[in-house]
Amino acid sequence: MHSNKIDIAAICETKLLPKHRFHIPGYKVYRTDRNQFGGGVMLLVRQTLRHDPFFLPPLHSLEATAVYIYLKRRPPLLVTSTYLPPTSNLSQTDLATLFSLNDAVLIMGDLNSKHPCWNNNSTNRNGSTLLSYCQSHPVTIHYPDQPTHYPPHAPPSVLDIMITLRCPLTNPITVPSLA
Repeated sequence: MHSNKIDIAAICETKLLPKHRFHIPGYKVYRTDRNQFGGGVMLLVRQTLRHDPFFLPPLHSLEATAVYIYLKRRPPLLVTSTYLPPTSNLSQTDLATLFSLNDAVLIMGDLNSKHPCWNNNSTNRNGSTLLSYCQSHPVTIHYPDQPTHYPPHAPPSVLDIMITLRCPLTNPITVPSLA
């Protein structure tokens, strides 16, 4: 994290239980754990960034944790680390809820949503749902040029993406040393 100069990291599938401790010097940890094995999300925010925790309302299918980031000469940015379990269906209502919480929103994480529009070889139901939502709302999908998931018996895919509202960004990059 330090050598790559990461200010904010979104981590999905932490698989931590509430009793587990996690700490990286120089970062504040925000997490939402499951009470059972699997899932879980985390945001690591460099302590030198002005930020506050944000408590999300209940969501139907997404696991998420969020913070406000305060940038110079810009309105606060709501940043979320978000995970959609592979057996869950993406809810457009969850997306609408997250985007309604602030004027500028950054949703990042593993949404288990495949579509050729963001460098996948195939489309799944969640990918179609996400594309439909993005085409009918003023949001943008950002994705890396390289796959983020390498399953043993299937083609690699891009599952980790960002969706933004009023938050201009360049496309993310994959950092193999952090995978």
